[in-house]
Amino acid sequence: MPAGFLGAVLKLPACAVACERIGADRGFASLVVRLTITTHDRQPLTVVAKVGPDAALDAEVSFYRDLATRLAAPAPRCWYAGPAPDGTPVVLLEDLTAADSGDALDGGSVDDVAAVLASMVPVWRHPATGPAASLPLWGSDPAVRQERFRVSWGNLREELADELPREIWLIGERLCDSLRAIAADLRHAPGGVVHSDLHLDNVLIDRTSAGVRPVVLDWGSACAGPSVIDIFPFLAMSLSPEDHARHAADLLADLPLGDTALEAALDNGRRRLLCYLAGVIGWRNRPPSGQAREAALRQAALGDGRLISALLHWDAARVL
Repeated sequence: MPAGFLGAVLKLPACAVACERIGADRGFASLVVRLTITTHDRQPLTVVAKVGPDAALDAEVSFYRDLATRLAAPAPRCWYAGPAPDGTPVVLLEDLTAADSGDALDGGSVDDVAAVLASMVPVWRHPATGPAASLPLWGSDPAVRQERFRVSWGNLREELADELPREIWLIGERLCDSLRAIAADLRHAPGGVVHSDLHLDNVLIDRTSAGVRPVVLDWGSACAGPSVIDIFPFLAMSLSPEDHARHAADLLADLPLGDTALEAALDNGRRRLLCYLAGVIGWRNRPPSGQAREAALRQAALGDGRLISALLHWDAARVL
């Protein structure tokens, strides 16, 4: 990236730029690099750049430009979001090298999970109006989602019969006819703004003398929908089954669930877990990418017991 462009957008007399790719093992669609910018009279400055072309990065540029500050989103500080000199989208973000990276494979502590959820409350409370009205509704077309799941389930049906608990396998059977209605009900439920891809691989925990600051990454999938779209999968896949059973209800008690009736919100949470299960099975049916971490995450999605335990804990089958 040209030093002159960086100097102009960062308002620095940049004279040299060094570039280091980061996050390649995390499967980011965009190119993510750390830029070290040297000036004549200051200490070197480092920033993280996400560079397209990528449809999700176009959406992320819009998010940082139009929404991040209005939503009080727990996002990295953004120095620039817009076109690079060649017209491709670019986002320049604060470098949080010293922060702890979340890990979707290892899960997180109850305290860290609670901190992330609390940081997202202003986003979930913000109505999908004004500048946020341009956000798409959560999820793909329910009819298309239904057909894709039928194909995936048909390909994996016998394999999963040996792998899944009987109760979960029967849920898969029933989703072949009911996923469309479940996804449609959730897609059109009242709500605000959601991240829609909230998991620990998209989280940094910045621990300083001032306290703990959760930072959520990858806002290109932000959309309109009820907060349970983020909350229920995040709880399911961040906490161990034991911590989920002990603490999930208490964590939910402090969150805006988007409905006046608690049971209605919980039913939407159950629908979200069922849609998440369907998505995991679809992911399992796709050809592997060849990345070691992607393979580990794919195996853990059903194999480590967290999602299965959450489905059983919340009796997700009751909304089928």
